[in-house]
Amino acid sequence: MEPWKDRRDRKVHVFKNGPDQPGEQNQIYRTRTKMNEDLLRTGDLSLTLRDPTYGDSGTFTCRLWEISGLVVWPLMHPAGPHH
Repeated sequence: MEPWKDRRDRKVHVFKNGPDQPGEQNQIYRTRTKMNEDLLRTGDLSLTLRDPTYGDSGTFTCRLWEISGLVVWPLMHPAGPHH
């Protein structure tokens, strides 16, 4: 599983071989993201972003490699807070 990235190719969330890797995240996302701890067993690759801002708006992507090839699952994040 490759890191979740934002539209500017910044690392939003990094998950490697079990635990999250906050040290590899872009610092603007550090401490604001969470994934299901049991994601490999459940297949739930949902990403939760706490305290979203207008600057977080856009598409977040995560790439998964499978034997059959590359699968890209886009996650649409709603626009920031309504004014």
